[in-house]
Amino acid sequence: MEPITTILINAIVAGAVKGLSPAAEKAIGDAYAGFRRLIVDGYHKLVPSVTQLEAQDSAGRRATLAEDLQASPARNDEKLLAAARAVIDAAEQYANEGSLAVLVRKTREAEFEIENLRIAGGGNKGLQVDEAETAKFKIRNLDVGGKAGN
Repeated sequence: MEPITTILINAIVAGAVKGLSPAAEKAIGDAYAGFRRLIVDGYHKLVPSVTQLEAQDSAGRRATLAEDLQASPARNDEKLLAAARAVIDAAEQYANEGSLAVLVRKTREAEFEIENLRIAGGGNKGLQVDEAETAKFKIRNLDVGGKAGN
């Protein structure tokens, strides 16, 4: 997958995450709403594959959307790319908030790479996986615990 396609798909996955604090859900949700509005208004043909990926993340659904993006002018839309980055930035800003840094739900045949993730403070969990089938995880440099600010 080319980097622009990966950014757009990652923004959709980040926008579909639930179970965060109200502040995190609002920040990510607001950024995602603007991103999704650009897709709905400008790239109608992408909406079905976006909606399917929002409902359940899987390698197959990511591949379908990647193919759709390759055939769409959306991958060359700088405004859409900036909105996607805003979603990812919002998700990264709140990644360490609360007790959970990464939540994966209802995934099939997905691959995840997590690198350089530090969760500070007591009682935090780095990763929670609910209903994952044949998911592959590559985790490097995960630090859970310690004091905030170190």
